[in-house]
Amino acid sequence: MDKPGNELFKQVFEEHKFENEGWIEDIPFHPLEPVYGKSKFGPKDTGKFPESIDTENMPPEVSREIQERGIHAIAWYLPYRFYGEKAWGIYFDSFAMTRLSIEIATLARGIDPSITNTEARKVLYAEVMRHEIEHAIQEILLAKSLQAGAIDVGRAKVADFSKKGSYRETIASHFEHLESLQGVRGVDKRSQNIIRHVSESLGEPSVYRDWRNVSIAELDNRYERELGVSSPNQDLSKEVRGLVGGRIQSKYIDIPAYSWKGGNSFPLSGLDLRAQSLDCKKLKRFMVKDGLARYFNGELQAVQAPDHSLKIVNNYSRPIKFDCHDWDSVPDHVVGQIAHAIGIEKRLFVDRVRQYL
Repeated sequence: MDKPGNELFKQVFEEHKFENEGWIEDIPFHPLEPVYGKSKFGPKDTGKFPESIDTENMPPEVSREIQERGIHAIAWYLPYRFYGEKAWGIYFDSFAMTRLSIEIATLARGIDPSITNTEARKVLYAEVMRHEIEHAIQEILLAKSLQAGAIDVGRAKVADFSKKGSYRETIASHFEHLESLQGVRGVDKRSQNIIRHVSESLGEPSVYRDWRNVSIAELDNRYERELGVSSPNQDLSKEVRGLVGGRIQSKYIDIPAYSWKGGNSFPLSGLDLRAQSLDCKKLKRFMVKDGLARYFNGELQAVQAPDHSLKIVNNYSRPIKFDCHDWDSVPDHVVGQIAHAIGIEKRLFVDRVRQYL
């Protein structure tokens, strides 16, 4: 059975139709078409970097995109009212998130040299997730106002909150930077505070920075007035936030969240590629347990070999030599050989196998 918030979206936006014109240009893929590189967001997306690169530095690249475009450079909330049950939710550009987390950690190590890229990635995902959850909360409030007859579709479409770059981003940024973060494990509060300080200092368009200058009560009142909230029986912003609890899964609503690996709109470096690499020992354990055959519908097997720790074999292709003695992460050409033997693209293999390691 769907949760109350999900049922609310279904009922309200089936009756009150919104067109998605004007939104596609803000998203680097078409959500209503098959999206290459899309997978369900999970703990693997915020997992530990290989030790060999966990304190390596990186110059600003995504940071410059943030300064120009704000958070839309790395993540998006796709509203239910535009994209429906199958495509709505929170989407992360996982490549850009990884890259930005290393850039933030590089700056944070100027304050505390012990901070790692892994810690920065965990904090960054939690911050951005909270920003996008706030957009879902805003849509819940809109749905409730439509249901109550306090506003109609025509008025909603021309309201200030519907304009591109509206103060709704200021509201979301307030909670991104000031609310206690959910689900950040293994990062002490001091390190979290340093990473968050660096993150909020990167520079963004003014609508994302204005949370420093306007109270959240004033912003909430503005949004509620535009929604036509006047009855004491209608839920206010803080009450809906209590129902959601700052999480994508609550008793009230399940918000879908996805990783998208189709970005790469800036030049790649060797560190970028290694950050997306496969840990050799983990992949070895996976293969020894016959994971390739079980999860990739093939006949590949990893067998012991006298000249290497393993050989990956089947009846149709040449054996692939595999040895973690000199590797922290699996070399790119070996990943390509395994993917070729399975019969899928290398990037798809990496995306899928990371779910099992």
